Amino acid sequence: MKIIKNIKKACPAKLSRSGGFTLIEAILYLAIAGTVLYFISGFAFNALFGRDKIDAVQEVNQASRSILDDISGSISDTEKIIGITTTE
Repeated sequence: MKIIKNIKKACPAKLSRSGGFTLIEAILYLAIAGTVLYFISGFAFNALFGRDKIDAVQEVNQASRSILDDISGSISDTEKIIGITTTE
């Protein structure tokens, strides 16, 4: 207790809370801001690179449609089927 009294005597300015933030408040605000920025950057990342994923999926779908059309054309052009057996 004597140390605090000595500090108050050595520093004539009042130790009052007239403005600014305490260390705990600053840390809390930085943590909240960091969390918000983390989620915003995640959404921005998905928005930027999500288009590439959509393009890749469309390309795969187009290729698979083309292959299925070729197979369907080959099947419909056949005149007879040889060698079908049943196994039981």
